[in-house]
Amino acid sequence: MLADVAKIVSYEAVDDATLTVTLAEKVPYFLSNMAFPSFYPIPKERVEALGEGYGTTAEDLWYNGPFYMSKWDHSVEFVWTRNPEYWEAEVVRTPAVTFRVIEQYDVATGVALYDEGQIDAVGLSGEFVTQRKNDPDAVTVPDTAVFYLMINVGNAGPTATAPDDQAAAGNPLFDNLKVRQAIAKSIDKAYIADNILKNGSVPAYHFIPSNYLSKDGVGFEDARGEGYMLTDKAEARALFEAGMTELGYAAGENGLSVNILNYESATAGLIIEFVKQELDELFAGYGITINISTLPFAQKLTEAEAGRYDITFAGWGPDYDWPTTYLDMWLTDNAYNEVGYSSAEYDALVSPAGKDDAQVWADLVKAEGVFLNDAVMVPIYQRAGISLRNPMVSGIVYHLSGYDTSLKWAFKEVAE
Repeated sequence: MLADVAKIVSYEAVDDATLTVTLAEKVPYFLSNMAFPSFYPIPKERVEALGEGYGTTAEDLWYNGPFYMSKWDHSVEFVWTRNPEYWEAEVVRTPAVTFRVIEQYDVATGVALYDEGQIDAVGLSGEFVTQRKNDPDAVTVPDTAVFYLMINVGNAGPTATAPDDQAAAGNPLFDNLKVRQAIAKSIDKAYIADNILKNGSVPAYHFIPSNYLSKDGVGFEDARGEGYMLTDKAEARALFEAGMTELGYAAGENGLSVNILNYESATAGLIIEFVKQELDELFAGYGITINISTLPFAQKLTEAEAGRYDITFAGWGPDYDWPTTYLDMWLTDNAYNEVGYSSAEYDALVSPAGKDDAQVWADLVKAEGVFLNDAVMVPIYQRAGISLRNPMVSGIVYHLSGYDTSLKWAFKEVAE
C-alpha cells in the first residue's frame, strides 16, 4: 500500500548513503512523504527474526534517528537517549528526554506537574487556556489537523477488516442530501472554537487547512474562497424540512433515532454535547432521539471502522505536503473511507492521470468543494494548540505534516 501511495516502481541502495527511487509518474509530494515515519528504513531480517515481538520492548526496536529508547516502562515513563550512531550526532545537544506516562490523565494533573517543576512542557485545553494563555511561558503551537463529524451513508460496504455480518448499513435519514447539508449548516462552529476550545483553533468550513499548502504563491484557501456549508440555521431548517418531506416524514412523533459515536476525552465530550444541542434544535418537532455512545479511543476506532455508527467525531492530520493527504481517504475504494462515500466525479477530480500540473491543482481545489457539498463529512475546527514550556528549553521544531515535533535541536539550559 505504501508503495502505491508514493507511486514507487523500484528502489535501490546505491551505497551506504544513497537511495535511488524510480517513480511511475511525477509525485510532487514525494520527498515530503519520505519524511513520514512509515518510510523510515529498518533491516528486514531483524523484523522477520523478531516476528510479532518486534516493537514490543525498547530493545526490540530499530533506531536511526537522533535518539533511541533506552527505557520503556509502559505505565510510568519512557526515555529517549542520544544516539551515538546518528549520522549528525554532533548536532544533538540533549543527552536524554524523559516522557512521563500518566494513566487517567487530565490537564489539571499535567499543569500541576509543570508548576511543580517536574515536567518541562504541558499542553493546555479548556479553562486552562483562558487562565494561562497570556503567561510568559505560554507557546502557540502550529497545527494542520482538522476535526470533523463523519456521517455514515453506508453505501460502500464493509471495510477489509469488518466482516459482512458486523458492518452497518447507515441510517436511512442520511441517504438524503438535504438532511446531511442541514446538519452541516446547523452547527455553530465558531461557538465551539471560541467558547469550548478557546486555544486559537478556528472554525472549519474546509478540509484542506488554511495557511498550509500553496502553488505558485497562491494558497489553497485563496483558490477556494470562504469555504463550504457555512453556518446558517434558517437555511439548515429549511433544508431539513425539505429533506424529511422527500423521505416521506411529516412533523410528529416519528420514533426515529440518531446514534453519535464519540471517544473518551473531556474536550470531545463537550463538543459532542454541544453538537447534540444543535441537532436537537434542528430536528425539533420530528420525533428524532439523539443517543451518544462514548468509548475508549481504540474501541471507538474499531466501531467506526466496522460502520457501527450514524455520526462519529474524528480528526485527521497530514502525512505529507500535498492536498491528496486529505482528499485520497474519501476515494471510493480507500480503506479509510469509513462513511461509505462514493462519487465518480470526485474520484476523477482527485486522480492526476492525464493532467498537467495546473489542472491537477485546480481539480483538487474543486474536489474539496464537491466532497464537502455532499456533506458526508462536516468539518468542525482546524486545531491550534497552546502549551506551557519551560523558558530554559529551546530548539524544539514543530512540523505541519508527518511527525509533528523534532527534538534533534532541543536543549535545556541548566541554571547555575
